[in-house]
Amino acid sequence: KQVKSIITEAPVTLWGSLSEYATGLCQESEPIDYHDIHHVLSEEAKTALDKLQVHSGLSVAIRFQQCLGILFVQSIDEKRVWSNEDKQVLNLIAHQIASVTHHVDLYKHLEELSVRRQMLNQLYQQAILGMAPQVLFELALSYIEERLGISTSKIVQFLPQQNLAQPLKIVACRGLPSQLIGQYLDAGQEPHAAYTLEDQEPIIVTNIYQETRFSPSHLHHECGLISGVAVVIGGAQQPFGVLEIDAHQARCFPVEDIQFLQAIANLLGTVLERKHVEKIAYKAE
Repeated sequence: KQVKSIITEAPVTLWGSLSEYATGLCQESEPIDYHDIHHVLSEEAKTALDKLQVHSGLSVAIRFQQCLGILFVQSIDEKRVWSNEDKQVLNLIAHQIASVTHHVDLYKHLEELSVRRQMLNQLYQQAILGMAPQVLFELALSYIEERLGISTSKIVQFLPQQNLAQPLKIVACRGLPSQLIGQYLDAGQEPHAAYTLEDQEPIIVTNIYQETRFSPSHLHHECGLISGVAVVIGGAQQPFGVLEIDAHQARCFPVEDIQFLQAIANLLGTVLERKHVEKIAYKAE
């Protein structure tokens, strides 16, 4: 009855204390009866609970393969002893919440995969219809921003055959200064892309300032880039370059996002290789 007042009146420290307690509860498989919950909370949280007249409670982990959260039932205005029947009911409710949450998440996941497949198909169709590579690059980066929520991305071309001191060229970017397009860079100026080309595998950086494989570039410093993923855009004889996304905070990247990024890179590589073969055939005629 007093949930609204608890949410609006309780200080952040109270919820912080409960969150710390919840971490331990995630390891439990049965409802936990905390007849007097004061002993697990900070003094400031105890004062807040006393003011709200919360004296006892019952908690259970909401679990489906892993802990999804905690269901709390708290007693107000009385010190209540929870019966086995109370615990069974709470367990049943937690199980139903977990089941519904899992199915909703599964539906959203499948729906997202379907949308991404449609985008890849649209990208390929545009390429078949003769869309210019530069426009195709920009379309691909816009799809990445829309589905992954990453506003900073770029495509870096690899030009080893020209024997340049700076064999990396930014051919498209999004969320970065437009004057970067057309710039030639060396491995030190574009370390993430260079390392990806060397390793030939997706390279994930969760925090560039804790990275041991290579150092931050001037672009990381100037644009506040912290984390990112880079994947190779392949070719028949040598890679075309690298597709890279960057975020302004330290973060992890789900496997599904990396797979989507690699799928776009593979599609771009196939299209660019096809255009290259067609160009050679045209010259031969």
